[in-house]
Amino acid sequence: MRIPHHPDALGIPGAYVTHIWTQDPGDAKRVAETTFIPHVLSGPEEAGGKVDAVVITTDIGSTHLELARPFLERDIPIFVDKPLTDNEDDLRAFIRYFREGKPLLSSSSIRYAKEIEELNRERLGWVLFVSAMMTKSWERYGVHALEGLYMIMGGGIESVQNLGTEDVNVVHIRYKDGRQAVVNVVYPYPPDETVELARAVIAGILSRQRGGERMYIGEIAP
Repeated sequence: MRIPHHPDALGIPGAYVTHIWTQDPGDAKRVAETTFIPHVLSGPEEAGGKVDAVVITTDIGSTHLELARPFLERDIPIFVDKPLTDNEDDLRAFIRYFREGKPLLSSSSIRYAKEIEELNRERLGWVLFVSAMMTKSWERYGVHALEGLYMIMGGGIESVQNLGTEDVNVVHIRYKDGRQAVVNVVYPYPPDETVELARAVIAGILSRQRGGERMYIGEIAP
């Protein structure tokens, strides 16, 4: 029996969420009951052969590769919630998947915020500096600010320097052409953009751990 859904629920005609799994079985059951998802799985591997695509919604970057790998190996399309990852080893693995053409996407909704999409870039001209702010942690939410920054400044990040603390991150970003940005953390689009932003997140973590050392993007998961 198909559970009725609003036809525009996902914005994709005929698309339905049919299966769910979470680390806490109780959470999966509660979400399934309140959002009309008919099947609760005991493990993510059970979804293989039962779904056409997978959405990984945890915001803990260190868990994403382990969760995504079984589906990527079977060429099942995956959307990974931001950030794609938060460490170099896993980023190298994701880069291999990108290069192999695996169906993988990761993004933040800030990239598509109306106030950013509707900016008159011709009127703005050459933007030399941007200051951005985001709440919560750099590891989980810094990428939101970076996605918005990317839409305004584009790519070409050269270095990332985190001059803040675990609780108040003050991240200085320098571009190859001399432009700068400061992020306080109080895709479908090309994979290289996802990779660059993931490198920026990792560089910010490493910079903080190393007492504010400037980290060069080219040295992160080369």
